Amino acid sequence: DIVDNIVKSGVPTYGVNTGFGLLSHTNVSKSELTDLQHNLIRSHASGVGEPLKPDIVRRIMALRINTLARGRSGVSLETFQKLVELFNSGCTPEVPSQGTVGASGDLAPLAHIALGLIGEGKIYDPKESKYLPAQEVLRSYGLTPASLQAKDGLSLVNGTQFITGVGSYALQGGINCIQVIQAIASLGLVSIYGHMSAMDPRVFECRPHVGSLLVSKVIRGLIPPGTHQTTTKDVQDYYSIRCIPQVHGPVLEMIPFLKSQLEVEMNSSTDNPLIFSENVCPLTGQYLEKNILSAGNFHGEYPAKALDTLALYVGELGRISTARIMLLVDPSRSRQLPPFLTSNPGVNSGFMCWELTAAALDAENRTLSMPASAETANTGAGKEDHVSMGGFAARKSVQVVENVQKILAIELMAVTHAIHHRRRIDPSFQIPEKLNVLYEDCSKITPPMEKDRYLQSDLRVC
Repeated sequence: DIVDNIVKSGVPTYGVNTGFGLLSHTNVSKSELTDLQHNLIRSHASGVGEPLKPDIVRRIMALRINTLARGRSGVSLETFQKLVELFNSGCTPEVPSQGTVGASGDLAPLAHIALGLIGEGKIYDPKESKYLPAQEVLRSYGLTPASLQAKDGLSLVNGTQFITGVGSYALQGGINCIQVIQAIASLGLVSIYGHMSAMDPRVFECRPHVGSLLVSKVIRGLIPPGTHQTTTKDVQDYYSIRCIPQVHGPVLEMIPFLKSQLEVEMNSSTDNPLIFSENVCPLTGQYLEKNILSAGNFHGEYPAKALDTLALYVGELGRISTARIMLLVDPSRSRQLPPFLTSNPGVNSGFMCWELTAAALDAENRTLSMPASAETANTGAGKEDHVSMGGFAARKSVQVVENVQKILAIELMAVTHAIHHRRRIDPSFQIPEKLNVLYEDCSKITPPMEKDRYLQSDLRVC
C-alpha cells in the first residue's frame, strides 16, 4: 500500500519512481514505471564467469525469499508469489559467479535470478539436467513470467543474498572440517607413537582458551590412558602433533561466531530503500514522518569480513594437516614408518605425490586466505564510493574450504596406510577402541598396498 500510495502521489522516491544510483535525481513518469523495473533487471544482469551450482543458486533464492517475506522490501505480492513458485519448482536461473562488488547489494547475480523470473535468460531444468531458455522452462513447469510492478525490480536485486548464500555453502564445509579433523589427527598421533602428555588437562588450565580446552578433551576421549604406545626415544612430538589443540582450537571457537554473523545477515532486511508500515519507531517511541528510508543495509561488509575470516581460520586446518602428512611420509621423522608409506620404496613411490598434492592445495589457500574485503572500489560514478568485495570473499572461502576437505581426505588416507604399516612392523601395536572403528572403516575404503595402485577412488570416498 505504501508503494502504491507513492506511485499515486507522484512524490519522487528512490527505487519507486526515480532512476538508480547516480541517476536517482531523475524522475520517472507513471507510464514508464513498469519499464523502469524490467530495464533494471536486464541492465544489471551483467555477471560473467562460470555459472554457480544450482544448489548454491537455490540457497540464494531461499534467502531472498526470506528477506522479502520480512515486509521491508516493498515487493508486490504477485511478484513474491512468482519467486516462491519458481523456487518450489526446483528450477534455478543461470547465475554467473562473478560480477558483484558486494555493495548496493549483490546486484548482478540477483538480477540474473530476476531475469529468469521475468522469462528471460536461461533456467536450469532439473528434469533435463541442463540450462534451457527461461520461457521454455517456465512453460514446461506450468509457470508464467512475473510482470514487475513499482519497486519490484529493485526489491529483487538489492541485498546480500549472493554473499550469504555462497557463504553458507562454505560455512557448512568449514563445520564439516572442524568436526572430522580431531579424529584424523588423533589417528596420526597414535600412528607415530605420539605423547599424550601434551593433551594433559593441566596444560590447558594454564591457558584456558575454550577451543583448546575442548579439542584436548575430545582427543583424550579418543585416546584414553593406557590405550596406545608412546615412543621412548623422544620426549616431545613435532608441532603438528603436539600443538593440535592450540591450532585447531581457535578454529573451533571462531566458527560458531561466524555462523552467528551469517545467521543475523540471513534474517535481516538488506534492501534500499526500506519500507516501514509502523507510525511509531519501536526503538525510540517517536512518531515517524517517513515510511520509506534510504540507508545502507545493502552493504556487505559484515558477511564479507566473516567469510574472509572463515577462509583464514579453516585454511589453517589444511596447513597443519599438510604438515602431518609430510611427517607421516618422512622416514627420518615418522618413527620407523617406511618412506612415503610404501612397502618396497624405490620400485614403488607410495604417497610421494599425494604429499605434493596436499602442499599444492595448501599453497593455493595461502593466497586465497588474503582478505578480499581489504580492497574496495569507487563505483557508480562515485556515488558508491566504498564497497565490500563480499562476493569474492564468499567465492574464495568456498575454494579454501574445498581445498581443506581434499587435504583432510589425503591425511585420512595417509594415516590409514601408516597404521597398516605400523601393525605389520609392530605386532603389539594398539589402536584405541573409538579410533579403531574409524580405522576399520577406512581400511575397507583404502586397503593395504603391496605395490603402487591408482588411489583416486579411495580419495573420493575418504
